[in-house]
Amino acid sequence: GLAKLAPSLGNLTSLDLRRCEKITDEGLVALAPSLGNLTSLRLEGTKITDEGLELLAQNCKNLTSLNLQYTRITDEGLAALAENCKNLTSLNLSWCENITNVGLKELAPYLGNLTSLNLQNCSQITDEGLVVLAEKCNNLINLNLGWCENITDKGLAELAPYLGNLTSLNLWSGEKITDEGLKALAPYLRNLTSLNLNCCSKLTDEGLKALAKNCRNLTSLGLWGCEKITDKGLRVLSENCKSLTSLNLFGCEKITDKGLKALAKHCKNLTSLKLSNTNITDEGFKAIVRGCPQLRVLMGCDTNTLNRLRSEVKQETVGLALSQ
Repeated sequence: GLAKLAPSLGNLTSLDLRRCEKITDEGLVALAPSLGNLTSLRLEGTKITDEGLELLAQNCKNLTSLNLQYTRITDEGLAALAENCKNLTSLNLSWCENITNVGLKELAPYLGNLTSLNLQNCSQITDEGLVVLAEKCNNLINLNLGWCENITDKGLAELAPYLGNLTSLNLWSGEKITDEGLKALAPYLRNLTSLNLNCCSKLTDEGLKALAKNCRNLTSLGLWGCEKITDKGLRVLSENCKSLTSLNLFGCEKITDKGLKALAKHCKNLTSLKLSNTNITDEGFKAIVRGCPQLRVLMGCDTNTLNRLRSEVKQETVGLALSQ
């Protein structure tokens, strides 16, 4: 099929083959010579290997955006990519579990234009790989290091000075990240608007305070499973990050009505708030509903609380999706 299609694709600039599970290197061999004008390519979930990627890279030197999520690419494939595709601005390697620091070292010298990098669940990447990458990729705007379980505070500290342009950072499930890592990062993240710290279970109020005082432009913050965060941390966050529109506190069991009242007082632009598995009572829920008129999604109410909210603050719940 792809072989017959290839001759007609000379003017193609964007190609999406995601989840085409039957696409292999053989099909890409047929396609590649016709894709000289391609700038955007999505291959997530295909059976492409290093051999296919090398051939693509040699023929598609104008690529600016490449998605290789859930593929079997190794460091060898990344070396071929680095040698040929030097205009990349967006690269998605999430769930490419064969990628190591060696591959990042191959890539780094040629990625000066990169603004978006996704390394989610590249579990072999360590601090060493991040440091090499950061020194060359200082134009990053979006960085995803979720489930990179070998990243530590040391790596974040080394990375931090190169992240001044960053607006979005994902550190989901950073099991080795502590307050010290956040304190090292925070002064360099003044342009940050979106931060995912879900399941960074070692974080406490101290790390959150450092973050809040430096990242005042935050609009979205995930703290799901950060069980050590208390009302004190939430109060400092509320006082400094008044532009928050989305906040996830799922499982933050030390958050009470007191913290929620501070949130309601300062974060008037909230549209989404997740509070499941916290210690919020009717009093806290009423405060947040009354204090945040833009709220559209509120999670964490049990059935009885839902009914009481709808009857007691009826006007404020118009247009609000309430759920458990």
